[in-house]
Amino acid sequence: FNDEHGATHFVLYIKVNDAAVPVACARVMGGRLRNPIKIGRVATLAEHRRHKYARRLLEYIIQEQGERYQPPYFFLNSQVDARGLYESLSFQAC
Repeated sequence: FNDEHGATHFVLYIKVNDAAVPVACARVMGGRLRNPIKIGRVATLAEHRRHKYARRLLEYIIQEQGERYQPPYFFLNSQVDARGLYESLSFQAC
């Protein structure tokens, strides 16, 4: 429950046997009054990994939040093994 006030949560669902199944999620904070937009808590269920669901969700978030807050400035913290995903979306490690 840390810093949940003002957070927006995104969930990616896929259709499995006529049911909507949540497979990936992320949390977005900030973005108001030229504050940077922080992306966090990006996760994909283990059995649905390697299908680029997190990438699709992040692309949507970057587009949607980028249109909403101008100029958009995103940042995040990640595990080292996810660095390639974020670099492929134009994030730079620092």
